[in-house]
Amino acid sequence: MIINSSIDHLDVAEIDITTSSFFYFMSALKSSSLKIIDLSRPIPQINNYLDSEYFARIIGSMLKINTNLTELHLQKYNFSCHDIESMLIDAKFNKTLQLIDLGCNNIGDHGLESICNWICENPALSGLILSHNIITDTGARALSFVLPFSKIILLDVSYNKIKDNGIKDILNIINNSTSIRYLRIYGNTISSSAEIIERILESGVLEQDNLDVKPYKVDGKFYAAHYPADHYKQRYYNVPQSNLYSQNPTIFAYVDAAAIKPKQRRISHRVNRRLIGTKLKTVECKKSC
Repeated sequence: MIINSSIDHLDVAEIDITTSSFFYFMSALKSSSLKIIDLSRPIPQINNYLDSEYFARIIGSMLKINTNLTELHLQKYNFSCHDIESMLIDAKFNKTLQLIDLGCNNIGDHGLESICNWICENPALSGLILSHNIITDTGARALSFVLPFSKIILLDVSYNKIKDNGIKDILNIINNSTSIRYLRIYGNTISSSAEIIERILESGVLEQDNLDVKPYKVDGKFYAAHYPADHYKQRYYNVPQSNLYSQNPTIFAYVDAAAIKPKQRRISHRVNRRLIGTKLKTVECKKSC
């Protein structure tokens, strides 16, 4: 990693990273040209104990020095609110990180408040993934206060404990003043807020392909169903279909090309269907002849 400058993306998630190998990665990242790294799910130490606070401080010190990393994935570290607070003591000095993935941890509302304080300092952060983190309405409300002053384009708060009021706080801010265009909220309590989602989609603030819930109406009442809008792995491991990323390098790899121009993709699907229909007609004509 230190010598090789041609590798931009390294995925070593869920491959039984031990504590010693984790420290090697952190040491190498301080001077590496790597852009994206996934270090999710390390192996606990003796007796299934993972010193998450120590890991958080090591990651924070690495981010303070690193000047190349744009995406960092840290799922399943069992980070608590205090661990995030310790990490951000040094990580707040980083000027290049565009996306941080803290999914499947235990940061809660207090940890999210620490992240909100970091966002207030205007970092380069464009994507924030906080799924599966026991966040409630309190954390969602604190996040809604800082979103209008941030650069965040992608927000993932799916599978938390946010109820309807917290979802409304986030949706109302997105509808009024924010740069968010990619939102993940499925797995929370969505009832009356489904009507707000419908209005946001109709106004064009969000595209359906960039939102993981789809509102529908039954007997005059709105509900929200899951909509498959996460193209993360496809974007990483498939050959890109367009040059959108070379034109706009600030768009991080989490957002896939299909999500950027959903209207154009729908048009192409319609053209393909028409072509398929004409081919079927010609085959039927040949058979009849």
